[in-house]
Amino acid sequence: MKYIFVDTDAGTSQPGTAVHASSSWPAAGDCFSRLNTAFAHATVQAETDSITFYCRGAADDTLSTTLSDTVLSQDVTIIGETTTPVYDTSKYQIRNTGASANCFVISKTTGTVTLRNLQVTNAPTNTQTALRTSASTGTLTTLIEQCLIGTGGAPTSGFAVGFGAAPSTASITVRNCVIWCDAGSTGRTGIDSTGVASTTSLKIYNNVVTGFATGINRRATGGANMLFKNNAVFSNTDDFGSGSATITLDYNASDDGDGTNAVTGVTWTNVFEDYANQDFRVKSGNALIGAGIGPTSDANVPTTDFYGNSRTGTTTDIGASMYVGTGLTVTGVSPSNIDSGESVTITGTGFGASQGTSFVKIGNDEQTVTSWGDTSIVFTAARGAQSMGNATLTVVKV
Repeated sequence: MKYIFVDTDAGTSQPGTAVHASSSWPAAGDCFSRLNTAFAHATVQAETDSITFYCRGAADDTLSTTLSDTVLSQDVTIIGETTTPVYDTSKYQIRNTGASANCFVISKTTGTVTLRNLQVTNAPTNTQTALRTSASTGTLTTLIEQCLIGTGGAPTSGFAVGFGAAPSTASITVRNCVIWCDAGSTGRTGIDSTGVASTTSLKIYNNVVTGFATGINRRATGGANMLFKNNAVFSNTDDFGSGSATITLDYNASDDGDGTNAVTGVTWTNVFEDYANQDFRVKSGNALIGAGIGPTSDANVPTTDFYGNSRTGTTTDIGASMYVGTGLTVTGVSPSNIDSGESVTITGTGFGASQGTSFVKIGNDEQTVTSWGDTSIVFTAARGAQSMGNATLTVVKV
């Protein structure tokens, strides 16, 4: 493994110490000013090791490039510096300012390409694709995770993420990403899968896709290996396109309600920290919490979210980031004097979206819960044949 640093604004703060296995490589600490330059250097070196590129800097990396076997034949990992699922122009970003060129194309058929914590976007006038995979033969293996992929403006064509003529052995995974169009496009698509082979393994999990003419476009035929789960797809003209492929469309939240176990009727401005400014972190007490399928039930579900918070169990939150409460707080109990048989409401925060194995007790007696939400619990009071007295009311979150 070799490590190469890219620093677009020649800053002095590096994301680590450069490690090079040969004296023909730059001295430790040296950085390339552009990712294209770093690719070219690795090619000149006839590189045979896998390489990780660490990218930083506030200046745009204005790429229009194809990462292929002729560039690098081994495993390639490209890591940006995003730390939250909110686009930040002060951090490294790949941006195409042209009008008719793909920004970044992956066509490697040897080794694996991993993109992580990158910001990739097309200019408002660009009619092509911000991030595209394309390889017609061989094996294409690509993992795109914790990335922010967008496109500006409202032209009548173009994709944020597009999959070209992938070979039958292709494996493509997009997870924990935020994919958006910032101008309510009448023609753009968030994720386009119409070009891949029907046998392609395509796993689209726990993403946010919003603001497009079509959120996620499906193939017209085939698609048994295409799994679309735990995605929040909303404020698009058509959330999941009109393709009739036999994809697995399950546990997604959308306006259209497509697929099975769909979550609908969501007021999107209320479920995210700052919807207007594309801050799609999940807030407490909403329908996305616990509504997705968890990694215990589906091994393809990412076991961490955008921040690295652990995903466990049979259910998880829908979207790129999970809600992580600051703790359980009880703010009220009504009525304040409880008699056996009465309906009692506990209000507060951090109870969790669903009860699961959590419970309420009066003294040592567990109560029968009739309703459980992140900010409210309702139960029917009972303490056997004993008087309620001054027994302690306890909420236990498991």
